[in-house]
Amino acid sequence: MSRRLFIFLPAEEDAPVHWLLMEDVEAGPDIEIREGLEQASLHATGSRVIVIAPGQSVVLASARIPSRNRQRILSALPYMLEDQLISEVERLHFALGQRDADGLVSTAIVDRELMTAWLARLRSFDIEPDMVTPDLLCLPLSPGHWTLLHGAHHSLMRTGPQSGSVIDNDNLVAITGLLLDEAAGRLPETIDCFSHDPQALPLGELEAAVAVSVETLDAPVPAFLARHFQEGNSINLLQGEFSRREQLGRLWRPWLPALGLLAALLLINGAVTIADYFRLGKEQARLVEHNKQIYRDAFPQSRRVVNPRAQMEQGLEKLRSGGGLMSSGFLDILKASGADFSKTKGLALQRFSYRDGRLDIALTIPDLQALDKLKERLVKDAGLLVEIQSASARNGKVEARMQLRRAAS
Repeated sequence: MSRRLFIFLPAEEDAPVHWLLMEDVEAGPDIEIREGLEQASLHATGSRVIVIAPGQSVVLASARIPSRNRQRILSALPYMLEDQLISEVERLHFALGQRDADGLVSTAIVDRELMTAWLARLRSFDIEPDMVTPDLLCLPLSPGHWTLLHGAHHSLMRTGPQSGSVIDNDNLVAITGLLLDEAAGRLPETIDCFSHDPQALPLGELEAAVAVSVETLDAPVPAFLARHFQEGNSINLLQGEFSRREQLGRLWRPWLPALGLLAALLLINGAVTIADYFRLGKEQARLVEHNKQIYRDAFPQSRRVVNPRAQMEQGLEKLRSGGGLMSSGFLDILKASGADFSKTKGLALQRFSYRDGRLDIALTIPDLQALDKLKERLVKDAGLLVEIQSASARNGKVEARMQLRRAAS
């Protein structure tokens, strides 16, 4: 993401917020400095939002900690730096920086309530920062050099990639001398000074201690800081409880019980669905086999059953068109003979079958005389050809088999 939105927080709570937009790293000197978070919020989407905090509110320190475990370092740092801090460590937020060649771990320290207030102010305008870093760490830095940005009331002194101090201008020479004494064997070759008013710098006193180069600042301070900002040499204060992960965690945490219940319900529902799937699969297989058996019972001559429903429909259609029991020939003979069968007292049909235009009937009738009269009526009234295939007396009745068919036209 090449577009970066720089927002500069003021040291005073009621002071206006300035911001600028850099479309690329090689932005020229004519960067426009604007005012107000409401307008800045319009450019936050699609930009990397870098918030520059006032150096007066952030302390840069370092401590030698042998452990490389991040949690152990965070646990030890507050108490190793406690003597250098005015506030109680419980009220402070510690953000880890780099470990240098001497084993010193850099850290940026800020009041926790102040950090919370900064983020609340930004989020009230729907601005979610990607990085919050002190202005000290935005100064340009060359190897072996310190950098001084001289302001109207105070100056920023950067003494290393992640170290530096905010110095009151009245004490600039004295504090610089103390910093040089603390640097011992790591004295800078030169202090590079930038100022809108170089004449206001106490150059003589500074040059007595170390070499000084002076450059007149020809751009507003925000533009100067944004142009020289290097993310790799900065310390992001959005760590620990203020990290994006932790902030998202705070948003999600109240919903975790409900999400857990929802997950359990989804799991139960999924298990029930799977169980129903297998149960219905077995039921489907049983019904398919049942349909096959019905088809085999209806059409015993069929050997291969692939789709019982389709094959049943085909078989019935074949019967309707003249291939079996439901053919028009069967219905015609049945219609013609039905009246004579119903008029015969004591007649009981046992079974019948139809094939190739012939209706075979097994029946019981009171006597042979009644059987002969039935045959005569079927021939005379119905116009059928009737053949009595067998007749025998049993238990006071006659069991007979006859065959009916239409006479040839």
